[in-house]
Amino acid sequence: EGLHTLNYGNSFTQLSQINVPAVHDSGYNGTGVTICVMDAGFSNLTHEAFSSLNIAATYDFSTGSPNLTGHSHGTATLSLIGGFKQGQLIGPAFGATYLLARTEVDPTETPQEEDNWIAAMEWADSLGVDVTSTSLGYLDFDPQFTSYTWEDMDGNTARITIAADYA
Repeated sequence: EGLHTLNYGNSFTQLSQINVPAVHDSGYNGTGVTICVMDAGFSNLTHEAFSSLNIAATYDFSTGSPNLTGHSHGTATLSLIGGFKQGQLIGPAFGATYLLARTEVDPTETPQEEDNWIAAMEWADSLGVDVTSTSLGYLDFDPQFTSYTWEDMDGNTARITIAADYA
């Protein structure tokens, strides 16, 4: 790994591909940045990799509650962005302030989830977000709803794409 100010453990290989250790060595991390992670749910936020994580706000747009429930996929993506455990996992944006939004409705796949994502984006914007992260995609919906086609993936058709452009 060479000499770096942090011990990245298994996360070194992926972070070195985008030069993150050199950026951290220069004194930069997520401090001063507000990041909103919009995903399918957040569980196990008591894990030691999140012990120094600054979570400013949470909201579950599928239930209308600040209590995050559901799938653990959001936890996984959050750990890759802002987790911090010397020798095991260090995310490039450790030190940032986080907003966590659950936008998915398990186990369905409906257009409502796009509406939840749009509402989450507006919520994050109202709280001063600088960066958003979403590891979701919408193409195939449950049979009673019209799915998108590949032709719809033109950057101008899907509701979530239009909203992202506005944001």
